[in-house]
Amino acid sequence: MSFRLLVDECLSPELVGVAVAAGYVESTCARDRGLLAKKDWELIAFVVSGGFTLVTHNERQSDLMPGIFAAPAPPTLAGFMPRNRFMRG
Repeated sequence: MSFRLLVDECLSPELVGVAVAAGYVESTCARDRGLLAKKDWELIAFVVSGGFTLVTHNERQSDLMPGIFAAPAPPTLAGFMPRNRFMRG
C-alpha cells in the first residue's frame, strides 16, 4: 500500500515530483486540486474523503487530527538542500 500525499499550499508543489520519484505515485498538491485558500475544515474533509495524508508546514493543522504530517523540510531532503527550498513565503 502506498500513501496518497497531498502537499499543502504552504509548501512548494515541487514536492509532488519528489514524492512521486520516491514511489508515492498518487501524490498531488492543493494547487492542482483547486484547494488554494480553502478553510482548514474544507481541506481536512478532502484529505479524509480521498484517503490522503496531508503534508504541511502548518502546525495548527497537524493538531486537528492524526494522519497529518507536519515538517519543516522533507525528511529525505533534510541536510541536502536549504531548509526553505520547498517552503513558500
